[in-house]
Amino acid sequence: MAKRVSSSSWTALRNPVFRSIWLASVISGICASAHGTAATWAVNQFSHSPFFLSLISTFTSLPFFLFTLPAGAIADIMDRGKLVAIMQIWLAAAAGGLAALGWFNLLNGSVILLFTFLISIGFAFKAPAFCSLLTDMVSSEELPSATVLNGLQLDLSGMIGSALGGAVIYAIGTNTIFALNGAAFLLMNLALLQWRGPKEQSQSVMENFFQSFATAVHYVRYTPGMQVILVRQILFSLLVAVIPALLPVIALNELHIGAAQLGLLYTSMGAGSVITAAFILPWGRERYLPNTLTKFAAYLFVLVMGLLAVVRQTQLLLLIDQAQNLHVGENPPDIQMYIRVSKRFRER
Repeated sequence: MAKRVSSSSWTALRNPVFRSIWLASVISGICASAHGTAATWAVNQFSHSPFFLSLISTFTSLPFFLFTLPAGAIADIMDRGKLVAIMQIWLAAAAGGLAALGWFNLLNGSVILLFTFLISIGFAFKAPAFCSLLTDMVSSEELPSATVLNGLQLDLSGMIGSALGGAVIYAIGTNTIFALNGAAFLLMNLALLQWRGPKEQSQSVMENFFQSFATAVHYVRYTPGMQVILVRQILFSLLVAVIPALLPVIALNELHIGAAQLGLLYTSMGAGSVITAAFILPWGRERYLPNTLTKFAAYLFVLVMGLLAVVRQTQLLLLIDQAQNLHVGENPPDIQMYIRVSKRFRER
């Protein structure tokens, strides 16, 4: 009976600290997704430029390319709970600042892109610290459940927040959505007050930074499994980046959809991930090898990319957008493997 409980996807929610942080993450993620929809809508309203719309995806992903490795090194130096709390304050200030500029009628496409970049910097520095914090917060038995729930939180937040953001833009305005997002970021800090992590040794920050950075490079260099993960993720990211960059361009400039439909477009992306995680992936793993599933996902992705190039009907675009995320379920095993090997590596 104990083994059956530990294998449940919901086991980690029995941990009160993780449960509080997970619920805060769900609420904050919903507001962040609504913020993303509102920002896309605002850029289109201010600039009416396909180029600016495509840059939203670039300014969202660029900080992860620039700062992920330094952020991981800093997460090994600092108290991870404090680092996450600092980044949440950064995120709240950026979202609140964007709302304030909007209320003073100082927004334009360039300003929104700048704040999109600032918010993504906060997420880029928060992600490695939060990933490490997760392993400190839960037991080894709870870790698989916590990993699944963390991915589920992202998908659910993306689904609910995007649709909600698009639905309320006309009612409350984009600036109010930005402000609510800023307030929601602080919920994580309230949840973190319950967390009492292990005390970190006080050492030279710069020395530890370079040591940690060198250790990470050395670890990747001599760990073939991590090399495979990194190469797969890099290649996948280069290809999949086309979709979030061009979808709003097609939807807003060619199909001229409204704010509510824009929210549904982003919601359909999260729906594909949830369907995969809940139904398709468990069924596939019982019948096929991981490499077979990965190949199938790649073929599906090619098909979807071809359909996106020619389809210009809103309802069909929503279905195709949902289908293109059916392959995302193959990413969580990589993330789960990364968390596990990282935890073992830090314990050496």
